[in-house]
Amino acid sequence: MSWTTTSIVYNVTTLTPTTLGAGTHAIYAVWASPEFVNSNPHDPNQGNVRTGISPGWANPSDPTAYQQTVNQATTLPVVTGAAPSSSTTFGQAVTFTANVNITSPGTPVTPGTINGALMLFFSVDASNNYAFLGYSTVPVSTTGTSATYNFTTTQLAVGTYRIRAIWASPGYVATGDANNQGNFASSVSTGWGDPTPNRGFQQTVRNATSQTLYTSANNYSGASTASANAGTSVSFLAIVSSNGGTPTGTMNFYDNGAFLGTGTFNGSSSSSVSYIFTTSFKESAVGTHTITARYSGDSTFDPADASLTLTINSSLVQ
Repeated sequence: MSWTTTSIVYNVTTLTPTTLGAGTHAIYAVWASPEFVNSNPHDPNQGNVRTGISPGWANPSDPTAYQQTVNQATTLPVVTGAAPSSSTTFGQAVTFTANVNITSPGTPVTPGTINGALMLFFSVDASNNYAFLGYSTVPVSTTGTSATYNFTTTQLAVGTYRIRAIWASPGYVATGDANNQGNFASSVSTGWGDPTPNRGFQQTVRNATSQTLYTSANNYSGASTASANAGTSVSFLAIVSSNGGTPTGTMNFYDNGAFLGTGTFNGSSSSSVSYIFTTSFKESAVGTHTITARYSGDSTFDPADASLTLTINSSLVQ
């Protein structure tokens, strides 16, 4: 007597595309007689009816079980803006805004929540180094298919960054990895892992500056008032200081708002630069003058200005 072995392939279609939630699932099957289905539909021991079960039954860690990963149906989160602007001063608070859309057949967003998900914010410097800034747990606004998150920070150092975001499940924060996103459903923003400078929202943090104006008319004492006679030479010394680094740029001098001239570089240190400008005032200029030195700033340092009051006395013999 001989036996013939026959294999049978069954195709099963899930009831709806949303039957499985986001995450990794072990898929099993039971092959059973009709009597089993009718009398023991939920019995993992299969009763006393002859059946066949798939590998890994009741053991999700069994590597022989078929694994199916369901990703959250979202668009990539986009960092859309910063307040007060995309160029801020070191130490100044800046708020970043990121938006994510849930695309069909993803779970609709409940107004006021986002099903426990988080928006994580990262900065990327010119060398493509990622730094975690923080996260937001509650969206500031939601619709049926989207959510908007804000995150405020003061921790960015001076420089230019691309700001990127990850929209992720709570478990991601504890065990996920910024590069491979762990095993949690997540969606990363445009430009993630891409060193191209123009990918992702760009934020510039500038160095704060301060300025002091001195004049030879009061022996560079630093006093805010001085006086000189018409026709005599008067020098103005402007010093720009920063909290790190040497400022570059130009220094222009003004008399009651009218342009006097551009200062000449007079020296620098690791955190300051000075400019000097010399002029004289005619007899017709007798009176009070507001002298302003205005530093232009550059790509890294903020503009600054300083003023003093200069009184020009007549040089004519009374």
